[in-house]
Amino acid sequence: MAALVAMRVCARKGINVPQEVAIVGFDDIDAAAWAYPPLTTVAIDKRELGRDAFRLLLSDEGERNLLLPVRLVVRESSLRLRSEL
Repeated sequence: MAALVAMRVCARKGINVPQEVAIVGFDDIDAAAWAYPPLTTVAIDKRELGRDAFRLLLSDEGERNLLLPVRLVVRESSLRLRSEL
């Protein structure tokens, strides 16, 4: 949600996304695809996150770190660097 607000503020101030600033969100909410420009975001499986967090809360183990896979959903709020083209 913060990334969407940042894009709105940039639009109001005349800052061009992504030519002048790239914006990337987290969570891949539905609104990300409908934003203008569509928001690049990091997606995570929320069910897996919830299940693993619950398991950690119930465990007696001292381990409190959790590593989950994420996926970068590239849309139009970010550009490739020229060196990557």
